[in-house]
Amino acid sequence: MKAINTSILEQLSASNMIPFYTISFTVNGTTYYFTDCDVPITIGGTRYLSRPFTLGDIVDSSDTYTQELDVSLVHLDSGQLPDTRSTLYEAILGTSPQGNSFQASLVVLDTTTYAVVGSTFFPLFYGTISAWNMDETMLNMNIQGLLYQFTQRTISQHPPSCRWKIFKGTECGYVGAATACDRSATQCYYTFNNFANFGGFRWLPTLENKVIVWGADE
Repeated sequence: MKAINTSILEQLSASNMIPFYTISFTVNGTTYYFTDCDVPITIGGTRYLSRPFTLGDIVDSSDTYTQELDVSLVHLDSGQLPDTRSTLYEAILGTSPQGNSFQASLVVLDTTTYAVVGSTFFPLFYGTISAWNMDETMLNMNIQGLLYQFTQRTISQHPPSCRWKIFKGTECGYVGAATACDRSATQCYYTFNNFANFGGFRWLPTLENKVIVWGADE
């Protein structure tokens, strides 16, 4: 989350500016830009199409320190009937936006000129599309904040010996005459000259009981 400049907040409170939201997200390599303003807005050379959408409350997780946001967007093109396929529907058909980037931002317009105040917007939420569904008119998305990826667990183990299962396989990359390997860093380095592909973490045993102070030299 990014704090909005105090002077901007004062102008908003005085009704000298009109706030609008913008969202952008990627589907199948194409990024789509929308605003909840009733006319398109151009920000920094990028045109945001007018499209009704709602942003839910940003929900904080107390146990994983992550955030999530629910978004509902009318995916129909302007003036289009619900029983026809929109451009966005066609883009998502046969693929999925899941895992792609998403951003929600705030933009303000001057009440006199209706021009965008400043040359950019104020980012409110970054994340990736976690879950989604679509009906005849609405695209609904659940957005997970950037810290969500740090809560994921891996099935890979981190041993001091090489973890590649197949000697001379794709990960190992050794192409010499040897036919066996003891998975040690020593053999990989001195015998095979293949240490760039070594799949182990040889310093782990020395760190097991050591107190590590971040930022300290020793």
